[in-house]
Amino acid sequence: MNKQYREFCAPRVDQKLTASACPPSSKAPVKSDVPPSSRKKAPAPTTRRVGGKDAVNDNKKPRFYKPSFDTSIPSGEIIQRRSGPSETDISGGIQRVSISKAPSAPPPMVKDNPAPLRSGRERSPSGSSGSVYPPVSMGRPTVEAHPLLGEEAKGYLTSHQTDAVSSLIDQPFEIVSKNNSISFTISSRELLERLYKHMKSKRMCHLLARNGIRLVGSGAACILQEADAFGFDPQTCVNDLDFSIYVSDEVKFHEILQLEEEVIAEIIAEQQQGRFLSLRDVYDLFFLDSLKVNVETPRESWSLITIGKKGSKTIDIKFVQASKRSFAFSVDSFEIVLDNLFFPRSNAGDGLLVESLYGRYEEAVEHLRSNTLSTIHPEEIRRGIFRYCYELSKGRKPKTDDDRITLDRVFTNAFFAETNMPFEDVLSKFLLKHNSNGISFLLELHRMFTQCDSCHQEEAKKYVTVVEKLQTLGNVSSLSPLPALRSNPMTEMVI
Repeated sequence: MNKQYREFCAPRVDQKLTASACPPSSKAPVKSDVPPSSRKKAPAPTTRRVGGKDAVNDNKKPRFYKPSFDTSIPSGEIIQRRSGPSETDISGGIQRVSISKAPSAPPPMVKDNPAPLRSGRERSPSGSSGSVYPPVSMGRPTVEAHPLLGEEAKGYLTSHQTDAVSSLIDQPFEIVSKNNSISFTISSRELLERLYKHMKSKRMCHLLARNGIRLVGSGAACILQEADAFGFDPQTCVNDLDFSIYVSDEVKFHEILQLEEEVIAEIIAEQQQGRFLSLRDVYDLFFLDSLKVNVETPRESWSLITIGKKGSKTIDIKFVQASKRSFAFSVDSFEIVLDNLFFPRSNAGDGLLVESLYGRYEEAVEHLRSNTLSTIHPEEIRRGIFRYCYELSKGRKPKTDDDRITLDRVFTNAFFAETNMPFEDVLSKFLLKHNSNGISFLLELHRMFTQCDSCHQEEAKKYVTVVEKLQTLGNVSSLSPLPALRSNPMTEMVI
């Protein structure tokens, strides 16, 4: 050690420790009941040579040389600094936590498989409930996507169908901006993997439900109906892919929206040679649709974005906290669980789990293969007249004529009971997304309005006029969608 350092570490002979030299204590002075005469005297100070000068060793360090850590903590305990109060003993911002030894490195990152994660605070090696790091909920998902479904609502894909699912989600999708100035190509598998990676970096993976990543809608129905057929081609199977990701109530949808924007901006920066877009630019240019639903009664809470190419194939990503009804008919009630494709497990079987929200899996598969329309509580289907006419346009039909008359009446009455709906805008948006059978769909919708009950004839005339106007266009893909540029980054939709 050099001379200046030795002189700094040892008190000078002429340096006096006064009360003003000591830092103020946060604790009140403790009065002693022992008389001064019986107190032990401190040992006499000794003199030693430091740096060529006499220095005094007072056999105890001055208070302003007290180390930053608390040397009075017994062995086997470490300290943890907290910004707020805690249930454990805290003195001067220092928390004592009893564990066997201090960790040498931060805890490992969450594994790709969300299943082995545990809920609550991680337990220490000694079994204590304390933790040397701030309590971060890294727990095992405790949320079930559909906890009320019984075993009769579940089935499993064959190995050939499972391979078809892998081919379908590996299919490259072209994502094009609304002004056609920027485009990139990505598979839905890679897109979902990037979303999971960003959730993992933000420590949000524990918010995913168990078996919560699912292929739904026409993609799932196509796998069950046509994957075993000879010459199955996933590229011609569906026009759009719909994914539902079930999450817990702790998820904040504005954070999910920001995460989705970050993923798109990251992909563009990689594929467009360093071209960087702000999150707002990503939203304005690439999100063909963006909805958020949050209703207390009945419980309905989810957010959805649509990306892809206008009038062509699209990808829908829907984060769901709660949804009273996620299907219209038995043929579109299937949800294929994809967790085993993204997070393979050694104890997982070859086939992927499938659930039918219709409640009876085998019956729903039979309806799918026979093109039969069947449902439960059709009055609960929001704007069910559009879904009903679209299924009719694809060649499906109710089992009997009486069933068809009943469904016609239920859906038309439910439509006229809905108020303040921008009919032309909603219809145009629906046609843009389902343009493969657009003309047949408009014919079925025209029939529904012209054959409705006499009490709705006058009101139905204005809707017939709109349908006929769209029929004269001939090319459904030429329709203009609603502008997605809004003051609020995510549209709040009330249902």
